[in-house]
Amino acid sequence: MKTWLRTMLATKCGRCGAAIEPGTPMQLWIWPGLRQRKVRCPNCADEAPPVELPPLPATEFITPTPVLNLRLMADMLPLDWKKRGAGDREPGEEG
Repeated sequence: MKTWLRTMLATKCGRCGAAIEPGTPMQLWIWPGLRQRKVRCPNCADEAPPVELPPLPATEFITPTPVLNLRLMADMLPLDWKKRGAGDREPGEEG
């Protein structure tokens, strides 16, 4: 099945290897029952892209926030796995 759609991410043509920028029309070949897909740029496609192809919807990008790594805090000592495996207690552990 051949479908035309606009790319959401930068990708490459499967035939000529040209870069396809986001928002550019591309032809996608999908075979039912197979996971393989083929991507073709407008130059390599066997037909012209349709004029009424809907535009790419506007997306909001999420700004990444740093995650606090609790193991790297200065007041915590790293765990000693050899002593813990041998049954020795860590300093400050009760019992």
